[in-house]
Amino acid sequence: MLLAAAGMLAVAAIANTSAGPPAGGREPGISQSVDTSASTDGTRHQRQEWGATLAMLERGRRIFRFDTFGDEAFWGGTLRLHEAIEGARFGGVGPGLTPAAALGVGLKVDADALSPATLDAIRRGRVNLNDPAVTLALLEANAVVGVSARRARDGGLQSVGIQCALCHSTTTAFSA
Repeated sequence: MLLAAAGMLAVAAIANTSAGPPAGGREPGISQSVDTSASTDGTRHQRQEWGATLAMLERGRRIFRFDTFGDEAFWGGTLRLHEAIEGARFGGVGPGLTPAAALGVGLKVDADALSPATLDAIRRGRVNLNDPAVTLALLEANAVVGVSARRARDGGLQSVGIQCALCHSTTTAFSA
């Protein structure tokens, strides 16, 4: 029940706020209504409740963005999707999935998960968006919204999992 509540709160929080709290660590719209300056027992209790609420929101956001709920058994085990993503060059099958193809079918990249140097290289056209190796690097960086990959011991992909964020998130366009 708590997990479901955290997930529901996460969906509401993501729909109504930025990816994280703004500078100062406060959520917009809500935190201003809680007086955290007084030291009465009632206010202390409010602060504790508020802290628990924020912790639950953050947990819900992490679940929404990163938890696969064990679906790797289907996507990786049954469908072997990871093999098509990595392609024959990296131990899978076929040509592999390029970032250009992934973006073309609606997958999204979390720019916050990339280093400033990588973002700069993308902006300058120095990243080959038609190379499946770049897709693997994006997965390694947890930068593909709603998709996570588990590496095999040999360096290839062992499996992939899908998170809620794949279908239930919106992003701001990134201009490279």
